[in-house]
Parts: sequence; C-alpha cells; structure tokens
Amino acid sequence: MCDISNYEKLANAIVIQAAQDYLTETKALKKLLSHEPPPDPPKPPKQDGDDKERKKKGVHEKWEDKCNGHRFELASIERFFHSQWYQMLTDADGNAIFQKLKQEADKI
Repeated sequence: MCDISNYEKLANAIVIQAAQDYLTETKALKKLLSHEPPPDPPKPPKQDGDDKERKKKGVHEKWEDKCNGHRFELASIERFFHSQWYQMLTDADGNAIFQKLKQEADKI
C-alpha cells in the first residue's frame, strides 16, 4: 500500500522548488538589468558571402537574449502556480502564494 505522506512530501518539494527557482530567476534578471551593455553598432549592409558575419550576435543582443530567457522562466513559474497541476499537488491557494512570492522577489 502507498504511503500518502511520501506523495505529499514530493508535492511540497515541487512547490518549494518552484518558489526557489522564481527567486533565483528574479535575482539573476535584476542583476543583468543593472548591467546593461551599450547598444551594438549597426550591422553593415549585406554583401555577398557575408551571411555568417551578419548572423553573429553582438554583446547587447546576447544580453537581451539572456534577459528574455529569465523572463520566460519567470512567466513559466507563474503559470505553474495558477495551473491545474499545481492544484493537483496541493490545496494551498496558488494565487495567494504567488502574490507573497512576488512580494519577496520585489525585495531582492
């Protein structure tokens, strides 16, 4: 027979990890945003045989990609707290927990 407490422990661990991930992603995004590099210089007009060179990303473009990656993760974690999966894991109010989590993240 299955011990339900083990399932509850696993469910709680998933929720706790999501909260920790949200705070970690917030901290990383805020750090990136505080060190924005200067804009990349404009790329020269396209010339024959120079596609590889034009596809290379500049420092600012790479920085934007990293920021967008953190934003995507934050949105994904927020969706988790409002999802049916979250509701299956726990009876705790996902909206209320996420609001408290956002307040905590704002202090970072």
